[in-house]
Amino acid sequence: NFTGVRASFDLGIKFDLFALTLNDRQTNITNATSNVYPYPSRPDTSSSLYGLFLSHKLNDANRIDLLTYYDINRKNIIAGENSFERTTVALTHFGDYENLSTIVEGAYQFGIESGKDVSAYTVSASGRYKVGSSFFGAGVDLGGRRIIKKTEMNTFQVVYGSRNRFYGFMDYFIIMPANTDNAGVNNYYLTYELAPKNSKFSYTAAVNHFTTNQTRNDLSTLGQELDLTIRYNLVKGTTIRWGGSVFVPGDLMKTFFKVGNVERNDPSFWTYIMFTTNI
Repeated sequence: NFTGVRASFDLGIKFDLFALTLNDRQTNITNATSNVYPYPSRPDTSSSLYGLFLSHKLNDANRIDLLTYYDINRKNIIAGENSFERTTVALTHFGDYENLSTIVEGAYQFGIESGKDVSAYTVSASGRYKVGSSFFGAGVDLGGRRIIKKTEMNTFQVVYGSRNRFYGFMDYFIIMPANTDNAGVNNYYLTYELAPKNSKFSYTAAVNHFTTNQTRNDLSTLGQELDLTIRYNLVKGTTIRWGGSVFVPGDLMKTFFKVGNVERNDPSFWTYIMFTTNI
């Protein structure tokens, strides 16, 4: 639920300023009578996001993006303190060199969350090479921090709406830091895409290997995930997409889902069909 405003400017360099309300948690007051207005008034518990996005094309082959945003959740988890107040600064470089395209990015977060100091980073690098109608890709996403203190939150919270880009399609690592016990998460992956000419079909496959940034009980392997996608261009602006995924748990992931003395060694599966149209 994003409600807000965005202003775009071009002063030789294009940039956007934005302010959003993510969740408005105040109870709606339907009538202006004194007996329905709380006294003393309730504190605001909404969640908001404020930021700046800048994109600049250096030349035909290189572009840089700068994103910085401040997000705040005013719900009180600890008396007198907001649930979190985080600032994120991120820089991305896009390269396009004929058949080779690259993305290199890094981001750092700081602030307060659940009474702990936030200190976390993410670094990502990926490349894709075109051969005929095929695209071969590889990449690595590293997130966390090398030195962990009990008074710090060291797991990077990815940008809103971009978890599938970094952490696979099965959404095992979206509630941070709980999903990794505040140990961060790394992803090493290979991708392949086939987009035949004069065909309405395209095919994508990705293999992901997930580990934590820090060990837990000398374990760090979360597991491997395979994501398959078939896309069909029905008509202009309208596509049908089928996806299927399987996740094989690693030693650390098995301990997270352990029930009593029974380890969860079973792989998990997920599939979907999505219809998208742009008017």
